[in-house]
Amino acid sequence: MRTSLGISTGASGVGSALVIDAPQGRTTEYRELTADTHDHRDLGALVFDAVTLMTTQIADIPAPEVVTVAYRTTEQADSVRAAANREGRLVRLIPETTAVVTYLHTTGLADSDGAIAIADVGASGMSVSVVDRVDGRILHTDRIDAVGGETITGRLLDHVHRSTDGVRTRMPVDNELLSARCLGALEALTAGDTAHIEIGEAGPGVSVTVTRTELDELVADLVGEAAEFTARTCAAAPATPQALVLVGGASSLPALAAAVTAAFDGPAVTVDEPATVPAHGAAYLDDHPHLDRYPLAGSTESGASRRAGSGRGGG
Repeated sequence: MRTSLGISTGASGVGSALVIDAPQGRTTEYRELTADTHDHRDLGALVFDAVTLMTTQIADIPAPEVVTVAYRTTEQADSVRAAANREGRLVRLIPETTAVVTYLHTTGLADSDGAIAIADVGASGMSVSVVDRVDGRILHTDRIDAVGGETITGRLLDHVHRSTDGVRTRMPVDNELLSARCLGALEALTAGDTAHIEIGEAGPGVSVTVTRTELDELVADLVGEAAEFTARTCAAAPATPQALVLVGGASSLPALAAAVTAAFDGPAVTVDEPATVPAHGAAYLDDHPHLDRYPLAGSTESGASRRAGSGRGGG
């Protein structure tokens, strides 16, 4: 039995995919740690919280030899590297685009020749990257902050506030809790036609019903901007992408996915759980022929141990 652990980083937290290769086949465990519930932790520390979760709470499996972390920004990579040094752990840092391309190869979804466009709609914004389909090298990339999961959730939250403007409540509405309920409603609307958002502060059974049609109207301008941005970024690339893949949690919004894929002149690839793609791709990288391009970062000795050793040497 062999295991590999991949972790993805983002504004909303980290995702962890533990891939278990056993004689009877491959299985995967996926977990998320959100930044909202761990707001006292920086991103690097949150990554190692996830490592602990995945390597200690799943019994009877060998620990992964190396943890691979997919990052979006240099700041994220620096935070993980610093935490690895503090923890005395080694991690392999890879660009998120490399993780996505690895996922596509491993699952057989990247069977086209030429470049691939990756449209990543995350919590804090949207990026489109045109990459080499072989090794994930970025040929062209751009980003906008106006379209993302937080903005979409904010639109729905404002709608709920307007809908409950005249409703009497027994206590002030907890805006953070209401935002979490709106996020849950968005997830429900990716598959269903209606969702109910409870307003517990107004009493039992009080809720706001939102339909997918209403949601589409609330975010129509964002959907249009995402489509235009995708077309514009792909057209500016030095190589014309032959396929488009949608990743990131917010890309599961049906109207957004439909508009972005329609704006792309070619075949589009969608997956059932787009938010999990980078973490799974990072885990699959263990079998990648270009693995040596991404050296290990961190240390085999924790910061506390190094300081203790330095103190003894100075005596």
